[in-house]
Amino acid sequence: MRKVYGPIKDQADATRESYAAVQRPFLVARTAEAYQRNLLWNFQVVFENNGVTPPKHPIVTVIPSFDLSEVNLPPAPNRKTPLYAPADPAEWQPGPPGYTTIVDLKRKTPYPLDVIGLPGNFVAQMAENRADGYISGTIRYGAFFQKSKDHFAKFCFVLVPIKNGDGTIAIAVSLCRHWNCEDDECETDKAEYNVEMVALRSRR
Repeated sequence: MRKVYGPIKDQADATRESYAAVQRPFLVARTAEAYQRNLLWNFQVVFENNGVTPPKHPIVTVIPSFDLSEVNLPPAPNRKTPLYAPADPAEWQPGPPGYTTIVDLKRKTPYPLDVIGLPGNFVAQMAENRADGYISGTIRYGAFFQKSKDHFAKFCFVLVPIKNGDGTIAIAVSLCRHWNCEDDECETDKAEYNVEMVALRSRR
């Protein structure tokens, strides 16, 4: 009986894991956006559940970082971050700037989350300096399956105000070189970031 039960149990476990992998939620920070309202530039992140089922207890931590000294052409001597990414958002300690919130992420429905509002003259000065802004953070959530593991993801966007020829401001948005990963990928990403940081410090 044990010889029969073992393979059956293994097959059942494999089937359950395969089903959970297909049916699981998959939360992502799809993009970052900026829009003007009155005298403010408002920055937001758009989240989305690309999975089949709803997430269990999704918690998002968001960390905005906009600093006039983050100049990249050429890099300012007092620049706080490397050109390609800020610090690991998973190491952020609660306190300003940044916050943690529970989000309602339904399947395939974009969820725009306002992050920060900045005065228009501050954003114009960033454009003048060609200074980088960042919005990064983490996503933690589970799935409504028995014995399913929780999931952890990071996201990071760089937002650069650019002054157009007519004097108007546009915001260029791109992914940071690091911190756009999920689960085990984030360990590899962290190791690569640490290697790059060691090399960067050795050149200073």
